[in-house]
Amino acid sequence: MNAKIKSSLRKTLKMVLKTFVELIFKVHLKGLEKLKENKKGGFIVSNHVSMLDAIIIATFFPHTVRFVMHKKVYNSWYLSWFFKLLKMIPIGDNNNKTDLSLFEETCKKAVEKGEYVCIFPEGQITRNGQLGGFKKGIEHLVKSIDSTVIPVHLDNFIGTPLSFKIGTSKTYSFSFSNWRKNVFINFGEPLEEKLSSFQLRQKIKELEVDNFAIRCTNTLNINKDAHFEMLVESLKSMLPINEFELAVQRLKLIYQRIVNRLELLIVETQNYKVTDISGKTYTILGSKINTLGKPIVGVAIKTVNDFGKELEANQFGRLYIKSVIINANHWVDTNFYGSIDEDGFVKIGL
Repeated sequence: MNAKIKSSLRKTLKMVLKTFVELIFKVHLKGLEKLKENKKGGFIVSNHVSMLDAIIIATFFPHTVRFVMHKKVYNSWYLSWFFKLLKMIPIGDNNNKTDLSLFEETCKKAVEKGEYVCIFPEGQITRNGQLGGFKKGIEHLVKSIDSTVIPVHLDNFIGTPLSFKIGTSKTYSFSFSNWRKNVFINFGEPLEEKLSSFQLRQKIKELEVDNFAIRCTNTLNINKDAHFEMLVESLKSMLPINEFELAVQRLKLIYQRIVNRLELLIVETQNYKVTDISGKTYTILGSKINTLGKPIVGVAIKTVNDFGKELEANQFGRLYIKSVIINANHWVDTNFYGSIDEDGFVKIGL
């Protein structure tokens, strides 16, 4: 099959997929207008919420997108032709230097051609609604290849078709109960600086706050309790019922006096053992010893030094917060000191 025919097939497929996506979801987009004129290739870095993420991003992104996927899945005898047509980029989960070198070279050539390589740096689909830690591989790629990085956040997909049920390896099926759900896709500003994996994670966590505020505006009649109601909904996707009820009571206490009790916007969830699409079993951390946990959905926290510089993972500094129930547009000083580790877990004090 020659290149011209493949190109035509890909364009036709994109049109079909867009119809499919818009049939299943009510999609709300932000940030696309600033990307259409950007001709330089690069990387798309996104959170991972369902098996449809690749299709959803490719449908709306204005340039050619190539996705990274597990080599074992890529080589499936019944789907390999389809993945090759979509120009997917396979990667294994071992430390084979030849495979890694070939993967990096493929990414470099794609970027140089003006294409975008989409990576989900968490390496797995969320099982608790939280943003996981980012693998170091994305940091190596963006620092070794001259490129633009587009951060993307996908919001409110938990419970939609092919997202995972909390703490399991079972997905939600297609049903009328999750049909045409409001979902929100936020394409962030193109980044030219060479950021670490932790810094990229922080960028996407900040987009999450922005998306959460948009979700509040689009799905509720705004009143003084609207943001609180949405925060309660976000907790449902993260906690077992007994912990959820306790968390709601704690959230009520903090709603009026937020900065005085920072820890109430941080939650610990269960640790889950899950199996991914390649058959690999691993543990998703919801709690970590000597930390308070992670900020709940719609809340971002960063550490800043005495000169106003944002700090890296595990560096001690003053904690700033951004949230719809305080100020979704600006960072607010909490008057606490602490640190944030690579996975997003917050520590207070030394």
